[in-house]
Formats: sequence, C-alpha cells, structure tokens
Amino acid sequence: MVVILDMSRNDLLVKIKQAEQTAESSLEGAEKERSETLRNAETKGHSVIVDARSRAEAKASKDLDKAKKDISKKKDKLLKEGMTDIKKMQSQASKKSGKAADNFVKTFLESVDA
Repeated sequence: MVVILDMSRNDLLVKIKQAEQTAESSLEGAEKERSETLRNAETKGHSVIVDARSRAEAKASKDLDKAKKDISKKKDKLLKEGMTDIKKMQSQASKKSGKAADNFVKTFLESVDA
C-alpha cells in the first residue's frame, strides 16, 4: 500500500486503466480460447461419433455375413440329412410294397384256388 500512497492521482488512474485493459484483454483471450476449444471438441465429438458408427456398421455387416454363412451351412446339412432320410424311406417303402404285392398275389391266388 505504500506504493499507492506515493503515486499521484493521474498515475493511479493510469495504472487502474492499464489493469482494466489487461483484464479485458485477458478475458477476450480466454473467451477466444474457450470458443476454439468448444469448436474443437464439437469437431472431435462428431468425428468420434462418425468413427463409432462406421465401426458399428462394419461389425454388424461382418456379423450378418457370418450368420448368413452359418445358416447356409445348417440349411445344407439339414437338406442333406433330409435327402438321406427320404432315400431310406423310399428304399423301405419299395421293399414293403414289393412284399405287399407278393402277399396280395399269394392271397389272391389262394382265394382263387380255394
């Protein structure tokens, strides 16, 4: 406080004015820095969102392709098993129909002879 007492009124006003200008300049600089930081954060945030969306879409596409391949393999396996079962049933049906025809003819002939 000793310094202030030795200063003239004009010197004191000049110092106050300089302090106000320095403070105002500092505030303007801080505001510019804040605005720039916000713009950078928005840009970076947008970039992060775009990147995350892109990675999610790529993963979803990859997962979908894998699921389609798995389904195709299962379908092919089921069709193959189904065809094997159909061939077995056809073979068994053929044998049974042959036996049934033989039995029918035998029964018919027995009934005619009787």
